[in-house]
Amino acid sequence: MKIKNLKITFLMLASCTWSASYSQIFIEANLGLNRAPSSGGTNFSHSGFGIGYMYDDLVGVKIDYAKDNFNLPTSYSKSKRVDVQIVANFSNLFFDKSYYDSFYVLGHAGMGISSLHPSSEPVSDKNVNIIMGISPKYRIIDGLDFISDASLIMNLNQNYNFDGTPTYQNLAVPQTGLLLNVSLGLMYTFRDYR
Repeated sequence: MKIKNLKITFLMLASCTWSASYSQIFIEANLGLNRAPSSGGTNFSHSGFGIGYMYDDLVGVKIDYAKDNFNLPTSYSKSKRVDVQIVANFSNLFFDKSYYDSFYVLGHAGMGISSLHPSSEPVSDKNVNIIMGISPKYRIIDGLDFISDASLIMNLNQNYNFDGTPTYQNLAVPQTGLLLNVSLGLMYTFRDYR
């Protein structure tokens, strides 16, 4: 009997927590460009998806997944990453809400894991990454925003460049790999916290 009561209490608390927090969840999807300085090419082959939770109208957290392909004249490689990031609403941090209506700016930064698959080598180069970026957003209708984003990703111990060549040629240690993503997309927020 006690276990049954405990289960019912747990389910009630879980449903109350879900209903209270559900209104602060957002999802986003984007497509765009990638550029890696080490490879010298720009590709329209970035895609990403994220889900997040805003604690209030200033700060939140999100988990995102992104994939980038690098089609270069002599090689081909694929990069995938998963990141956990802190999100800050810069518009609400620095301005009163009466100063803006449909346009606002989010900043984000965090860490994750990246995986690079060069076509020239039968390997998977796994790295810890640091990501930071800025996302201007424009409200289309309540809850739905048009988003743009510019993010810089740093792979901390990259053994291969994005063109598939080793980073450690004539060097004693692997290097930091840099990747820039510029994208456009949509974000749906289950409650408007601007």
